[in-house]
Amino acid sequence: MALAVVMAARKLRHYFLAHSIVVRTDQPIKQLLARPDMVGRMLKWSLELAEFDITYESRKALKVQVLADFVAEMTTPSTP
Repeated sequence: MALAVVMAARKLRHYFLAHSIVVRTDQPIKQLLARPDMVGRMLKWSLELAEFDITYESRKALKVQVLADFVAEMTTPSTP
């Protein structure tokens, strides 16, 4: 997921510089990019993303049963 944010920042640099960005995810990206013992690629990505105004918010996951119920209700029964 961190790679996706980095790639989006590279492609949409002018947008990222002009606006504040909100990243909604269920992955702990903020904690990964703020670790003090980072090395290599993650450190490079953290420094690259530091220039942008990015806010990370947790996304609420759907309950599995709700998704299963939705699929069951929306599928049409096949008639032979």
